[in-house]
Amino acid sequence: MSEDIFFQPNQFTPEDAEIEILDLSVELFPDRRRLNVKFRLSGFRKSMGPSITLIDQAGEEIASANIVNIFIPQNEITLHIPGSHAKPGKYTLVLSLFTLQEIESELEPGKVGDIRTDPLDQKSIPITLQ
Repeated sequence: MSEDIFFQPNQFTPEDAEIEILDLSVELFPDRRRLNVKFRLSGFRKSMGPSITLIDQAGEEIASANIVNIFIPQNEITLHIPGSHAKPGKYTLVLSLFTLQEIESELEPGKVGDIRTDPLDQKSIPITLQ
């Protein structure tokens, strides 16, 4: 029997279990140019990744980060805000979970033609930069 170092015996998660964002929080660093994004997910077994996006009041994307294949439910990421956009105001931070699906090439069977993302869960929180 192989042992999975990322899951404890009392943390069994079925392969097809729904992945959920359980907690999402954000702290602004004193330099107002970085956000400490913390999130906790339900247990999971399938490979997936988070996408983090900071959106201003006009709906414009200010900063983003995409991560592929995370392995643990509790994560912490620093999101950098470009200097030209680190202005006081109201923003929205969006955390989206996705899986990557390879699509076989129609022109060359057996070869990957494209990769698409399939959404799993999404959560957003308001942020005020001062």
